[in-house]
Amino acid sequence: MGERAERNIDLFYAVIAGLGSTLGVEFFVLLDYATVLAGPAVVLSLVLSGLLNMLIMLNYAELSSSISRVGAEYTFTKAAFGGFICFLSGWLRWLSSIFTTTLSAMGLAWMVQLFFPGLNAPLVAVAVIALFTVVSVKGGRRVDLITIASFIAVFGVLSAVGAVHGLRLENHHPFTPRSF
Repeated sequence: MGERAERNIDLFYAVIAGLGSTLGVEFFVLLDYATVLAGPAVVLSLVLSGLLNMLIMLNYAELSSSISRVGAEYTFTKAAFGGFICFLSGWLRWLSSIFTTTLSAMGLAWMVQLFFPGLNAPLVAVAVIALFTVVSVKGGRRVDLITIASFIAVFGVLSAVGAVHGLRLENHHPFTPRSF
C-alpha cells in the first residue's frame, strides 16, 4: 500500500526540518497584519497558536509512527477514509504548498525591496522560487540549515527587541483594539 520511508536523517536535521515547516518568511509577513488587527493581544494569539501547533505535531508524530509510509496527510487520510476524501486531502495540501510558497516569495521580495527600492517585487519573487527550486532539486541540506538558522536569528532579534521595547505598560493599551 505504498513505499516505505527511508530513514536517513539524524535528530538535528529532523528538528531543523520541523522548524523549517513552522518558521518562514510568511510568519513575518502575516505577523505585520496580525499586529494591526490584534494589537498587543497578538502575543496571546501566538501562544494559543503555538499550543495548537504542538497538538497537531503530536498527532503527526503518532500517525507517522503508526503508518510509516511516504505521503503524510494523503497517506493518513487514505488509511482512514480512502477514495475521494484522500484525493481532496492531497489536493488541498498541494494547493496549500503553492500558496505558502507564493506568500514566502512575495514576503521575501517585499523585504528585499525595503533595502533596494528600485527592484521589481514580482520578478524577485519568481527568481526566489526558481532559486529555491533548483537548490531543492539538487538536495541542499546546507541551504536548509542556513535558511532556518537565519530565520531563528531574525526571530530571536525581533523577540529581544520586542521584549526590551514592548514591556512598557503604555504600549499595551488598549490590549485588544478591535475587540476580543
